[in-house]
Amino acid sequence: MAMYISYEDMRTMPKHEVIAGLEAHSLHYNPDWDLGRLRRTLGMALVYRQATTYKPKDQYSKRTPFDYNFYDEDKVLLDTEICYRTGSDRVYVFLVQMFEVARDAVPLFTEWEQLASCGECKGSSGSCPGYAPRFPTIRPELGSFYAITITLDMAFCLFYNSYNNWARAITWADRLSVGLMKRVLLRLDQYGYVLGAGACTGNCRPCTLARGEGCKKPKYRRHSMEATGINCDLLHRRFYGEYLPWAYKGLNLIPTYMSRYGGFLANLQGNTAARFLMNALRKDDHYIDRQPPIEPEYEPIVREIPSGIHKGSTQYFYSLTDAERIR
Repeated sequence: MAMYISYEDMRTMPKHEVIAGLEAHSLHYNPDWDLGRLRRTLGMALVYRQATTYKPKDQYSKRTPFDYNFYDEDKVLLDTEICYRTGSDRVYVFLVQMFEVARDAVPLFTEWEQLASCGECKGSSGSCPGYAPRFPTIRPELGSFYAITITLDMAFCLFYNSYNNWARAITWADRLSVGLMKRVLLRLDQYGYVLGAGACTGNCRPCTLARGEGCKKPKYRRHSMEATGINCDLLHRRFYGEYLPWAYKGLNLIPTYMSRYGGFLANLQGNTAARFLMNALRKDDHYIDRQPPIEPEYEPIVREIPSGIHKGSTQYFYSLTDAERIR
């Protein structure tokens, strides 16, 4: 098998051909793995061998989405804070923003990076890399692309919760932000096509595509932005001047904020798209139309990133054990 084949070739490659490629490159695999995982395993190995991943060493800025002035070339259509009440009657503030980005200006992974974007994930569905199409090929008749960010200040995690484990804190923030993003995108989907957060909204168990069969619910099949090759790390840097913050295993620290990304393709004017997004937020069962009594602030600390593509750069974190509260 040749060292390089296109992503489209990989996306349509049957299981026996993927296995032949894995064996040709002496790569470990389990024949019981689903087709998506086999495709990603082959793609991940080749992307690292070809050394196509970027490895920037830029310093992270102390600026956050809450106080950063956006670049002029990006159209900021919505920039608002909303209040969100959980079932346990706790109130949080989310920063919700919408940007208009020209379709041909959306930063993309290389084809191999797209296959590698899910890392060591063991599961597959029809929304995953290896099944998902490349972004430029998705609904080309929809001329406008809108990136949506939902950002949570992780100071609320320290204020409301006594977590002493970074994984629990991130899981908590994920649950809140992913849930809100999915509900909002579900309401926007009627006006165009959405790229969501997390797994496919069809929720088939097991996924028939992963078993090598056809999709049972093509109407509900959706993909995350990263699965279609959109590089959210570079998109975040374009919007905010820094890369996406992450939590890192082994550090008793959490990033100062977490941003969740969603995409919206439509034939709508920007102000109309922003109005539809605001309406979708207001219709959410957890939305409340007032500010919380307390917006906590804690003193961040700077630490060097220990691993990953930004290893050696610095990032701002909150300590889970001894963060100093400002107010």
